[in-house]
Amino acid sequence: MDKENDVLEVTEFIEGQPIFESKGISLVKITKVIQDDDGKPINQISTLRIPIKSSGVDELVKEFGRESPKPPVVNKVIKPGTDLAKQLGMTEKGWVQGFDLTDPEYIKTLDEHNRLLGMKVVLKGLAVIIKDKEGNIVEDDNEKVRILRGMGLTGEQFTQIANDISMLTKWEEVREDAFLSR
Repeated sequence: MDKENDVLEVTEFIEGQPIFESKGISLVKITKVIQDDDGKPINQISTLRIPIKSSGVDELVKEFGRESPKPPVVNKVIKPGTDLAKQLGMTEKGWVQGFDLTDPEYIKTLDEHNRLLGMKVVLKGLAVIIKDKEGNIVEDDNEKVRILRGMGLTGEQFTQIANDISMLTKWEEVREDAFLSR
């Protein structure tokens, strides 16, 4: 739950002040089985409050966008009278080049790229230190992911954290419309 938006008046920008830095909390649901007073197993739902930040995430997303895999180009015959021919303004049969977004290898590569981007966004946006069993700070991203998965982090929880990081600097649709209408 967010506190109502504070409006801060800005009269100057001073180099080195992190005025645009956004920090927040990602609330992540966990469920554990405990025993009630009669010794029967019941679900206990708890919420983890995980500190998050947006600093550096935008640059990371832009960098990954530049490295996004490109689909293969295919040649395709377009027959006149088809919807595609009408969209392209073609009145005669002809060849066009287009991207094959259904190519299995492209889909596999894109999925891996997007998975890696999501992982990097979460790791960049977590405002907590990740340590190994011996208490050493972990620097390697793959090791951090291995540790988080070993702690039981699910895909849904991962997505929740990624979305919360993304929302630190995005207006909700309704708020954006209200802001732009001023």
